[in-house]
Formats: sequence, C-alpha cells, structure tokens
Amino acid sequence: MSLAPEASRPWFKWLIVIIVISLISAFAAIKWYQKQQPDIQVMTSDGVLQHIQHLNNLETVAFHIDTVVTSTREGSWNRLWQDQQKGLFLASGRVVAGLNLSKLTPENVTVSKDGKAIHIKLPPVEILSSSLDKTEVYDIRTGLFGLMDIDPQLLSLAQTAARNKIIQTACQSGILEIANGNAQKQIESLFTLTQAQITVESAPVPKCA
Repeated sequence: MSLAPEASRPWFKWLIVIIVISLISAFAAIKWYQKQQPDIQVMTSDGVLQHIQHLNNLETVAFHIDTVVTSTREGSWNRLWQDQQKGLFLASGRVVAGLNLSKLTPENVTVSKDGKAIHIKLPPVEILSSSLDKTEVYDIRTGLFGLMDIDPQLLSLAQTAARNKIIQTACQSGILEIANGNAQKQIESLFTLTQAQITVESAPVPKCA
C-alpha cells in the first residue's frame, strides 16, 4: 500500500507540465491576436496641424546655379578717373524654395467628424533661402597700370549682384512651380499611414521675386 503514492507522482507532474504549457500557449495566442488588431487613430485638426508644423520649413526643391557678374567702382574726377576699378567674378550659389509651415493655421485644416477625411489648404510656396557657395575672381582691373589697391567693396558688390542673379535665374527656370507640385506630394505622403483620405489644396503660385 505504501507504493501507491510513489506511483502516482509521475502522472501528477505531467499534469502540471501540461497545464503550464497550456497557459503559456493561451497567453501567446492572446498577444498575437492583439498585435493583429489595427491601431485606431482619431485625427483632429490640431493633431494634423502639429504633425505638419513640426517640419518648420519644408524645402521641396533646390537649384544650384553658376553665374558671371561684374562689379565696378567708379573713379573720382580729381584723379581723372584713373582710380576706377572693375572686376569679373564667377559665382556658384544655391536657391531653395518650399513652404514656410509656420504660416499654416487651424483654418487651413479641415477634418471630417469621423476622422476619415482630411483637407489641407497649403500656404503659398516661397523662396526660403539663397546662398553663395563660392565667388572667384576671373579678372580685375585696378586703375591705370593696375597700381591701385583692390577696394574690398568691389567683392561685396559682386556677391550682392551674384545672389540677386541666382534668384532671378531660379525664378525664370520655374523654381516656385516645381516647389508647389513637390510640396503637395510631400504633404500627402506624411499621412499615408493614417488610412485617412487626404486632400491637399495648393495655393496659387506667387510672383517670383
């Protein structure tokens, strides 16, 4: 009679193992099921606005431009204009256009009551920045026989003229039109994972300065 409890112990241990395995399997199945459920996202106008405005400036296109400019400092009459200086400069610059998203207001964003449709009216695109990467002297003349010291203002005037010229060239090449089309596509792509229907309305392209 004393052997009966000893004989029943292996069966009891296996029962415990089966119960533990069953609990672990059930827990794993619940976790797997929860992962399969789609996240519920409720879109609001303020949420959409914050999602966009964190980008600050949205640079949608950049033009790299090379140009040639001249800079002249007129001579003085008391020196019979022999102190006139003239320089020819090669300049390389960059013009960036896009959206200033700080101009986006709650009035620009409309979200349907069920959060499934979003309408965004964009502000006009603009030139965000322009810069000169380098300015090289191609030729310079400093008065009669080239004996005059180079006036530092000559380079400063050339850089100002070069910056204005690269902006003008970018405008003539349609930088704002390209920026406008790219801006609409990039804003739409921000909400591709929301499963909401996105409508982005671009503002008319302004005059390029």
